[in-house]
Amino acid sequence: MGLHTKDFIETAKSLQKQTTAQPRGADEIVELNIKTRLVRNLVVEASFRDHVWQSDEPKERGGGGSAPGPLAHFLGAVGCGIITQCSYEAASRDVEIDEIGIAVKAPLRRSPGSSIEAISYETSVKSNASAETIEDIVRNAVRKSFITNTLRKAARVTGRIILNGQQLPTVLE
Repeated sequence: MGLHTKDFIETAKSLQKQTTAQPRGADEIVELNIKTRLVRNLVVEASFRDHVWQSDEPKERGGGGSAPGPLAHFLGAVGCGIITQCSYEAASRDVEIDEIGIAVKAPLRRSPGSSIEAISYETSVKSNASAETIEDIVRNAVRKSFITNTLRKAARVTGRIILNGQQLPTVLE
């Protein structure tokens, strides 16, 4: 069964049917409310529903290094968003994935007013599925990810896929 439980597979298939059944242009707006507060120095606490996490800058930037900084959370969200969608895609197609991980990179110039201009990610998958199937799963996952869709409006986002240790030739943009 790989990384997916039977219950999750059924949920993924059900959500896939709901999404496909929605008429084009049928948008649903859901507001996300995340609260943040300064705990001390550069330690910031964020909360969403029943979850709480912290952010802190590294010692060389004046923080205590007690948690990942805001940019680490931001870039981590890219990988989390793509993996979440990959999980839905694979489960809804009954494709077993033994392992999946995403490494995200973004060159950062530290100067006032700087921004990230490019983000790249590398999706590593271990699976008995064909390269074409895995590529299709990752491509659809990236296309459906709220996070990558939002970031593409501000930065270049590209990706590569590694299947069972072998890099596939396709570059996702």
